[in-house]
Amino acid sequence: MPRPRVIPDEQLLDAARSVFAEHGYSATTAQIATRARVSEGTLFKRYATKEALFLAAVGVSGTPAWHDLLRDPGTGDAVADRLERACLAAVAYARAVVPQLVALWSRGTASATFNPEAFGDPVSRDLRAFEAYLHGEVQAGRLRAHHTPSVARLLHGALLHHIMLELRAEACAVSATPLDRARIDDATFVRTVVHALIGGLHPAA
Repeated sequence: MPRPRVIPDEQLLDAARSVFAEHGYSATTAQIATRARVSEGTLFKRYATKEALFLAAVGVSGTPAWHDLLRDPGTGDAVADRLERACLAAVAYARAVVPQLVALWSRGTASATFNPEAFGDPVSRDLRAFEAYLHGEVQAGRLRAHHTPSVARLLHGALLHHIMLELRAEACAVSATPLDRARIDDATFVRTVVHALIGGLHPAA
């Protein structure tokens, strides 16, 4: 008796990405299963919920590897150096994920069905990672006391804004406006932002 054909995960995720891109988060698992030419049962054997399938499709399931660069605050390299590495890795990660999320959210996702808390809210998760690191460095005496949630938002927001402007510039390569053509490489941007923020938070000599 022939063995049943194994459907690769990527085939399911490709179908999910295309259907979510067309319908937003309100897309149904039945639509995705039809696009992938499998049964809904096959989908749910791989992904227990639609939320899990959505996260896997856009690449935001699990904790991003760049969070590891913020572990054990108060140890190792200087604060600015650690933040630079973490932020550069975060930008690379977001470059792959943000375009997909923007495309999905622009499809008129119904607020009644879209609940970020249902799958961990990646923005809040990343903010908490920055907050925890900054708080740990304050506790270790390598940064002076400050309102860590505000600084975390400044840092995280600057990174997201940079990514959005860069993606816009890439999409408008032949544009008449200088802003659309202006580009700042990731390393320069991250180094400038980190040193501008952290420079004012060093403990008094």
